[in-house]
Amino acid sequence: MAEIDIQKKSSSPIWPWILALLALIVVLAYVFWFRDDETETAVVPVSDTTATTTATNTGTLSEPVNTYVSWVGDMDNKEMGLDHEFTHNGLTNLADALAAVADQAEGINRSQFDGKLNVMKARADEITRNWKSGKHGDMIKDAFRASADVMGDLQQTSFPELQQDVATVTQQINDMDTSTLTLDQRKQVKDVFRAAADVVRKMDMQVD
Repeated sequence: MAEIDIQKKSSSPIWPWILALLALIVVLAYVFWFRDDETETAVVPVSDTTATTTATNTGTLSEPVNTYVSWVGDMDNKEMGLDHEFTHNGLTNLADALAAVADQAEGINRSQFDGKLNVMKARADEITRNWKSGKHGDMIKDAFRASADVMGDLQQTSFPELQQDVATVTQQINDMDTSTLTLDQRKQVKDVFRAAADVVRKMDMQVD
């Protein structure tokens, strides 16, 4: 009887499939990992970074400028109410900060700004005397304009590179509507304080 030669069929090795599966896992992990990183980076608000920078870069500032910049950094935690104490404090601190910069800047006679600085403080006091007055918007804009005049003169004399920064503050002040109640323009008022803080901080760091 003939002997039948039966050969056992050899199975294909499994390790190439394992390697292919591992490679696929690595590729998928890479794609999902970097996509998540990009998504998280994209949602970081720019305004938060700016606010943090303004609030923390106060180590080399003169005391009045440091006081004002710190006040602005904590501004969102303060209430802007009918007594106008919020705006009064902001204007007073800003006037003191500008005076400090004028005292330190070369080629500047501080006394030439006394009139404008006095207007700022006078208007700041006036808005707290009669909270029922309908002219608070005019007084506040008048005080802000005086601050812009001081910043503009300082910039032209000693800080030529800050022309655009001062122009931004001036434009924000011009955009304020005196026919609208100040409390209905909270954002605009705070924006002016923030922009002014950025200007006086930059000026003070250059003269320090």
